[in-house]
Amino acid sequence: MNFAVEVKEISSILKRVLPFVGKVDVQKNILLKINKNDLVVKAHNEAMSITAKGKILSNDEFDVVVEGRKFEKYVNAFDDYIDIEVKDNVLTLKENKSKLQLPIITNEFYPEKPSTIIENRIEFPLVDFTNGIKKVIDFANKEIKSEATTQGINLDFCKNKLNISATNGNFLSICEYDITDDLEVNLTIPIRLAQEIAKYNDENFVIYPSERTIKFEFENIEIISSVLGGKFPKIKEIIPEGYENNVTFEKKELENVFKKIDLIKDEDMTAIYFDFDKENAKVKYTTKNGIFEDTISCDLKGKCDLIKLSYKYLPIIMNNLEEKVTFEYEQDGYLILFRNKNNRMVLAVCK
Repeated sequence: MNFAVEVKEISSILKRVLPFVGKVDVQKNILLKINKNDLVVKAHNEAMSITAKGKILSNDEFDVVVEGRKFEKYVNAFDDYIDIEVKDNVLTLKENKSKLQLPIITNEFYPEKPSTIIENRIEFPLVDFTNGIKKVIDFANKEIKSEATTQGINLDFCKNKLNISATNGNFLSICEYDITDDLEVNLTIPIRLAQEIAKYNDENFVIYPSERTIKFEFENIEIISSVLGGKFPKIKEIIPEGYENNVTFEKKELENVFKKIDLIKDEDMTAIYFDFDKENAKVKYTTKNGIFEDTISCDLKGKCDLIKLSYKYLPIIMNNLEEKVTFEYEQDGYLILFRNKNNRMVLAVCK
């Protein structure tokens, strides 16, 4: 049994597949399914599985299980086309006079997961989905080890809208998109899965969401994942559409103040104060050794006396905003709302 494959083709497949390889022994393995001129590569861990397809030269049909990362190292040792032969429980890779051999693992060491059928199907622009993931992913709590909702990215399909959001308990970032389907499903996907999806940029894209499982389909890729437990709050129930009171800054002016703060800030001093009048905002940051103050111009609509925020997240917010920075707020309220095209960001006020 043998097949020939271009190094570039199989390396591309393995780059997509290996992030899904698990840590325990049985999950370190990948399954190669050869069906004449088609190659299917499968991998999975405790929560996710992936199937990737490519083209080969073969007249055979067979399955073979190998250790995933070791197979990738062997493949990358070659330059152009590899001839791969399977014989006597050994997989041999050959190119010209070069040859490498890899032990074959019995198929029982790759227990395939049962197929998943999800009735909900949504076609969605991949560029919007990956942009939404990238905008919110920095605000998810990546330090928590348990499968809490704050460890993931929330997808809220809500009557012709898709809200992509993440929170760490103090901060919430939401990207809102229009969809054609009148669907209501709320689920949270693992951070690791979101990071992998965000790497895709040009394939056709279909989402199959359900309350327990989600499937993503690209041109030659299928990814299936369980969703995280717990209920993420519905965006429309906790986030205001907007406030009457707002103040707008030039982004460059605010960034210049933050650069000065970065030079003198203390790790345990995180609060920053904004004291407004109609045309100016006094910015104050207290350190162990003294108080930093600066004044920048602003455009105030409505009323506000003083706002205290966590400085930790403001520079991250700035990266998602353009030339203007606007705080929307309710006097004596507990949330500050930032807005940028289809992206809303909400920061809790410090008390």
